[in-house]
Amino acid sequence: MLLFVTTPASAQGAGGWACGAYDQTAKRGKAPTPGADDHVYPIVTIHGITGSDQDFDRTIDLSYIDAHPKPPRSMLDLFAGSKQPDQKLPPGLDGVAVYSFSYTPDSLRWVDDSRVGGKFAETIDCLYDKWKVPVSVVAHSMGGLVTRWVANSTDSKGVPRSKKLGKVITLGTPYEGSDMAAWVNGITDSLGPAEYLLGYICGYTGTETGRGSCGPLPLLSALKSEAGRALSAGSAELSALSSWPKDLDVRTIAGSIRLPLNLLGSPLNGSTDVGDLIVPTKSATSDPRPGRVFECRYDTATGAAATQLKKIVGLANPQDRQAQLGRLIGGGPCFHSNLMRNVELSNDVIGELNDWLVARRSSQADAERDPAARLVRCSEPDGFGGCFFDSPSHNIGCHIGLGGARCDILVKSWHVPRPGDCPREWAFGYGMEVGTVGRATYVCATDTVGPGGQAILGYGLGLKIGNFECLSTAGSGVHCENTRTGHGFVISRRIHKVF
Repeated sequence: MLLFVTTPASAQGAGGWACGAYDQTAKRGKAPTPGADDHVYPIVTIHGITGSDQDFDRTIDLSYIDAHPKPPRSMLDLFAGSKQPDQKLPPGLDGVAVYSFSYTPDSLRWVDDSRVGGKFAETIDCLYDKWKVPVSVVAHSMGGLVTRWVANSTDSKGVPRSKKLGKVITLGTPYEGSDMAAWVNGITDSLGPAEYLLGYICGYTGTETGRGSCGPLPLLSALKSEAGRALSAGSAELSALSSWPKDLDVRTIAGSIRLPLNLLGSPLNGSTDVGDLIVPTKSATSDPRPGRVFECRYDTATGAAATQLKKIVGLANPQDRQAQLGRLIGGGPCFHSNLMRNVELSNDVIGELNDWLVARRSSQADAERDPAARLVRCSEPDGFGGCFFDSPSHNIGCHIGLGGARCDILVKSWHVPRPGDCPREWAFGYGMEVGTVGRATYVCATDTVGPGGQAILGYGLGLKIGNFECLSTAGSGVHCENTRTGHGFVISRRIHKVF
């Protein structure tokens, strides 16, 4: 949800259209090149209410930890490669075709409108038919609800469109609605005759034109529109939407701003979570499974943010204090409209897409070959008969030796409860290990076996030392097993299993 309606980039400059979406790969003067499995995988972005395809082409320049990627790039650059002909970074994802879907003139209509969800469904059908593989979607705000509506629809032949979708990533999508939308509509609805005039000028006219007619108050055009009312927390329209199909791979991402209570005029210490100011954190991660939350903690801020907060706290006038705080947060990386500019969030999005692409391209033949054909020699021995290695994504690091096998992981979507016998000061649940006897267990330790610059064990390849064997796979991470006892584990970003 943005505050101002913008013009689609596709209407502003040269470039090509394909399947009702703007071809970002062609805009960069490139032709999609098939990956290792001889397929090109389409990725399409979709914006939110009052947004445009420009939203994903904004420079990624906001970071809570003061990170500054060089050279400058946008999220679309991460997907499709740099727009600058002489610039090699970022290179973009291999074997993809990137598109931007825009419904700007109709972005104040609800998701089931034929000009919104209907058109996006046609784009998904067309891209699927064009490339013969599932279409991945990166959606901001209401764009996630549009995608969810499409995922629960069927094409003209009765085929569920969820079968045509690949990885879906939503950023700040209000699955349970927006408290701000509910609050504004609640206040204006209590104005009597004046509400009718506001409803017509800011709601009906704004919906029909897609531009809004509230002069200096464009936010009212959005919140009083058909879509704005439907996005209010607790609305009947939200309740009527079906959840994501269970077999669809969905990643929900939210921005979370934590504010110190004293800055809000409270005499209490502590902080409160205000979501991304537009969408509450719980709303953005509630459907259907726990998602990733990127926090901007202004209650424990350091660096430049801490300096600015100190100045704000020193302001005597509460109104000045709140105005300055609003400007600081509104320009920060966790604010709703700025999520596509968030450095850390963008890294997570590109990592999720890359992991999905690698898994899709993995050859079943590699995983099903005779074990002797895929075993390789250790590239990084430890000097004691064991071996260190990393997965190709460098997300998993492992050690295998005569006494057992262990793997640790950096980024994961799963969690296991800490047992009572694991000391609180020790790390737990970031790795798995299997020894000479008994089932595999989750690691409780103060050390790590990686990952980090170790030799790579390629997908479909394995190592065997004594009775222990580890296999690297693209689809389900690393499998390690004690071949004598049959006990072992499986570890990946999404999968964790001990046996």
